Amino acid sequence: MKLLKSKTTLISVFIILLLVSTSSFGVPKVQYSSNTISILYDSSDDIAKYTSKKSFNIIEKYGYQSVEINPIHSLTDFKKTIATNPYILILIFHGDRNGIQIGSKKIDWEGLSKILKNIKTKNIIIESCSSDEVKKSMNEEKYEHILREEFFYFSFCRLFNNLSRYPSN
Repeated sequence: MKLLKSKTTLISVFIILLLVSTSSFGVPKVQYSSNTISILYDSSDDIAKYTSKKSFNIIEKYGYQSVEINPIHSLTDFKKTIATNPYILILIFHGDRNGIQIGSKKIDWEGLSKILKNIKTKNIIIESCSSDEVKKSMNEEKYEHILREEFFYFSFCRLFNNLSRYPSN
């Protein structure tokens, strides 16, 4: 009797596993890395807030499940948040050729580079409210070693069109 009961249980478990494993059969699903994409924005900037929400929605449409938006109130808040080492870090702050505004502090590009050197995240995207000025500063020899080695710049259109280039886990 015990043998019959254990065989029945084993067969039941096998059937359940078979049903579960084939329930999504034939339904293609886009699946990206389960690692976190973290969007940071200046909490006092309405344009940055709007851009971060729009970016969040677009990223979710591409199938990423682990996306978070973090309002940043100060430089200390910024440093704590980036210490979590997300897979992709998107920074949305008001910027110009001289740097970006984080909370009440203006950080030059070299200072930002020093802060970002201390984190493990290598996929860092900066989207500034003055993107054209940021692009110009990237092309200047003065900033070339900072910006090209420490992080890379994508416009949001390029990022969202190329999300598949990031490896899945």
